[in-house]
Amino acid sequence: MLLHDDGTHLWDVPLSGRPRVLWTHPRVDVYQIAAAPDGIELAYSVGLPGGRGSVLYELMPDGRIRAVATASDGTSMVSPVFVRPPTDPTGPLRLYWVARASTALDPATQTPRLSVMTLGPRAPEPVVVPLRWGEAPFELSAYPGTPAIALMVFRRDNIPTRLEVLREDDLYAGARESSPTVWGYWQSVANTDVEAGVAWVSPTTYVAGVGQQDTLPVYSLKEFRYGCEFFGSHPVYTGSRLDLSTSDVLWPLLPFGSHTVLAIGRAAAAAAAASGATGGPVRAPWLAIDLRTGSIRVTGADWDGNGAWTTVQPAVRFPLGATPECGGVRWTYP
Repeated sequence: MLLHDDGTHLWDVPLSGRPRVLWTHPRVDVYQIAAAPDGIELAYSVGLPGGRGSVLYELMPDGRIRAVATASDGTSMVSPVFVRPPTDPTGPLRLYWVARASTALDPATQTPRLSVMTLGPRAPEPVVVPLRWGEAPFELSAYPGTPAIALMVFRRDNIPTRLEVLREDDLYAGARESSPTVWGYWQSVANTDVEAGVAWVSPTTYVAGVGQQDTLPVYSLKEFRYGCEFFGSHPVYTGSRLDLSTSDVLWPLLPFGSHTVLAIGRAAAAAAAASGATGGPVRAPWLAIDLRTGSIRVTGADWDGNGAWTTVQPAVRFPLGATPECGGVRWTYP
């Protein structure tokens, strides 16, 4: 299920056919939303008026809505995910997110003020993510309900790229000091300047846009297999047809089933941005990219530049203790 909240309505948006209203609520500035497995609960990142900060809400299974965290100092709470900690993969579901403070650098580490947070038993708690000087957590992604988590890291210096995709590996690393609030062991997956994020199409398969500043707008969608990253990646698509998802036209790379990701086309995004600049309607069709063939299909679902988008994915058991299946796919080194 593809979900869109335009600020007053939550919609179920099919790839063909008419959208259906699921919920009507008072007008708010919805920045991002995330769904738990099977859509049993939702997380909403909502901006405060005047850009003063944000509130992270949880829409709970019993229908209650609670404010998980509130920041009035300009901090944005982004990329919420519902996962089980890698150090407690059969434990309760937990909500994690990234808190983005002001653009000022931390004087101690010279990194942007970005941090990973989680909802603890009583209140939000910081999550320790050891990184190098000049780096900071930028965006979380995960298959909901599993311990499969990726982190996009922001670098102060863009060497070799501004962003890096890491995959959390405490599940198998045996890091004794790790915990639900300490994520210590990471695998480097890819360097990229594409900000569209990471889409998990299954608990063990994820896709990222990989490209470098000098080659843009040409970049690749690459498929990675959890535990098989040492084999490299499977290039799904390479070209300039897809948009970069920048601050001018911001959209997320979304999973849609186990073999498809959704993206926005570059030409359509440019037209939408130009239309919005002149006060016209902002619309661009979502494109469905088949991970098996690389084919791109224009859908009947329109991104409209307002509100937030996410997908509801089924609850799937993570293959704990199983040897990663790295065969059967055309893996190539980057």
